[in-house]
Amino acid sequence: MELPENYPRSFDAYLKYAIQTEFAYFGGLHGRHVALLVELRLGVTPTMFSEAVSSFDERVIMGPTEFEDRSMIPTRYVSVRGAVGILAPATWPVWDKLTQYVELSVPVAPGAPLKPSFIDKDRPKSGASTVLAIIDDGCTFADARVRYGAKLEHSRVFAIWDQNSRAPAPVQDGGAPRVFGSIPVDFAYGIEYRRTPPSSKEVGIDEWIALHRTPSGAVDEEACYRDAGFESLACQNSHGAHVMDVLAGRVATKSRLSYEPTRPPTFEPAADPASAGSAGIIFIQVPRFAVDDASGKWLPLQVRDAAYFILSCIHPGKKIRVIVNLSYGPTTEPHDGKGNLEQWMSEIVDIFDGTSLPTSLSFVLPAGNSRLSDAHVVFKSQASNETKSWAWRLSPDNPVPVFAEIWVKRSEASAVSGRLIAPHPYVGQAPVITVLDALPDSICWLVVLPPTQALPAAATGDLPGPHGDWTIELTLAIPGVEVHVYLARSDPNMGARVAAKPTRFLDPAWERANGARAEYMQVDGVRDLEGSLIRRTGTLNGIATTSVDRIFVAGGYRLRDGKSSRYASVGPSRAVRQGPDYALPSDESLALLGIRAAGTRSGATFRLMGTSTAAPQLARHLANGTALPSCPTGDPAVGCGIKPAP
Repeated sequence: MELPENYPRSFDAYLKYAIQTEFAYFGGLHGRHVALLVELRLGVTPTMFSEAVSSFDERVIMGPTEFEDRSMIPTRYVSVRGAVGILAPATWPVWDKLTQYVELSVPVAPGAPLKPSFIDKDRPKSGASTVLAIIDDGCTFADARVRYGAKLEHSRVFAIWDQNSRAPAPVQDGGAPRVFGSIPVDFAYGIEYRRTPPSSKEVGIDEWIALHRTPSGAVDEEACYRDAGFESLACQNSHGAHVMDVLAGRVATKSRLSYEPTRPPTFEPAADPASAGSAGIIFIQVPRFAVDDASGKWLPLQVRDAAYFILSCIHPGKKIRVIVNLSYGPTTEPHDGKGNLEQWMSEIVDIFDGTSLPTSLSFVLPAGNSRLSDAHVVFKSQASNETKSWAWRLSPDNPVPVFAEIWVKRSEASAVSGRLIAPHPYVGQAPVITVLDALPDSICWLVVLPPTQALPAAATGDLPGPHGDWTIELTLAIPGVEVHVYLARSDPNMGARVAAKPTRFLDPAWERANGARAEYMQVDGVRDLEGSLIRRTGTLNGIATTSVDRIFVAGGYRLRDGKSSRYASVGPSRAVRQGPDYALPSDESLALLGIRAAGTRSGATFRLMGTSTAAPQLARHLANGTALPSCPTGDPAVGCGIKPAP
């Protein structure tokens, strides 16, 4: 396949596609604003880059890179938000000169015209020796399970940054007008809440909860969340509420499980460090558009900014462990640890290592749930000019475009050619193929198929694409070329408003020869795909494929029989990671799927199925000081082995 030369080499494939389509499908902001995670070239400082980009548009915002009382964090990764004009063709020579990799994140409103470089020095600092940070959707800060004190008058949530922008909630308590929440001056978007705000004009989290106590002394949680504008907590259940309870709730996960069919859970209160009142909780509420975007393209900028906010809440001179649970991830990316976000996470945990800086930072990620999603194709050519083809099945009435990434080694890219065949002739929006050429070892071709749902003419000006089976056909000129193809998720996240439809790969030739037998010979309800181009191995979360100290990956297993959960993604990655670090319970049995934990109101519970519930269990083990030795030759499904629930 040919590599186009008109775009800057550093632009990622999604960014090129977005520019081609005038940002019609990214964030619902009609292309007015963009958000980017940028890796700078060696020798280029954030200041140099900020000055250059600001010359395009003075309203551009670069995320903070320095902390109070510390030298500048030596990072080559910066977040950038601004008008789409900063990506106009006239600016491309500057991007080429200064940047190594520019990755599109879902666009966000840029906030005030501000170019900050320092973290807010007045932000309160947690004094906890262990800080539990959660990047998720739905912070139940008033839940009795995360309150402490004689009358449960204190929330263990030290700070919240809601990345959805809105005005602070007004408070009328008989005195001077005050507000609950404030706009972060260093990030200039979203709204933050503090347990102990620095100004008397601002109401803290504990005081806000007290203002919503009923005459009987109970907390009106419904009004508490509604008055503050926490839309994610209007429903009975939320992903973030469940994750926070598993990680830091008063009842540990092991007390919620039934280890034998005849013995119910004990629901005994925990007595571990993770549930102690002194363990500070910092919650980053991801924006609404992130929940609606199943592909994970929102992760780069939002996670980078979230981590800087979390670190800004830590005393710089104290020895503090910060454990960040991120129960999200894409199915795409290079899967070799070289993706932009993975590289940044590797860099930031290396900086905050607990030695050169007293703060020790760790990330805990889920392995993923795509093992059975038929979203990974792998093959290696055995002869010259060998042709491989497979089908990509699209559902009708899908409102969003769908993405597939074709990855090969850079040294083998010139030997690959291919074509994309539609299900039948049609008149409508054409598919798009763009190229990522910014990584040192790999080349990626991004294949984008248009929505199959009719959209307003103002959105694209085109008719929808056809549903059915598209065909991807690749010809490999020489033997030994290895190809990995990853299909981006399009099925909706929990709580999403966009009714996206899942897509999948099929191997028609294998199905004709082996499909009936495989259907008949299922084991645990799963077909054996031996010999197919479709692989269940190598399906790890796309940002959980590196092997770096203090980046942990949690797989999932069934408690009753000790087997890996059917959906739980497995390794190996394209690089060194063999699988998750450990597997934690994500199902009780084949019949009783998921793990029970908190809903959005005190006392309410529900079952969440997936490695999203295994990750906070692994994070809780870390918080409790459990020894978790590494084993790079671990099992692709369960890593070093299964761990009991904490």
